Amino acid sequence: MIKFSVNSEDPRAFALPRKVARLFLEDVADIIERKSTDLAAQAFEATRRAQADGREPTPVLLTYWRTREDWDKSPLSHSNEIPVIGNYWKIENTITRTTALRLAKDDTPFSVVYAQPQT
Repeated sequence: MIKFSVNSEDPRAFALPRKVARLFLEDVADIIERKSTDLAAQAFEATRRAQADGREPTPVLLTYWRTREDWDKSPLSHSNEIPVIGNYWKIENTITRTTALRLAKDDTPFSVVYAQPQT
């Protein structure tokens, strides 16, 4: 959780977040945008190839994480791009939702599946 404070101002008054917080959030938004764009492009290309070959496109599977515990059990949890965030799994879910919106807009078949933790 990012806390914003301005020492010399009325706490009830609106204040912009500090520059470091804004830059951090912009970086997170850039990661979401980049990964979503890449996933959607791969799905569009797979659909295009299937249609060009006269086949029905297979729905693209997008992963959704139920809990932090499921994420922590995943090998992906050790390779995240923003290691300072304990809730990176929520960013991955945002990437999934953003990608789903892109695919739905262009009628690309997809399905969202819950990640199954390794036991």
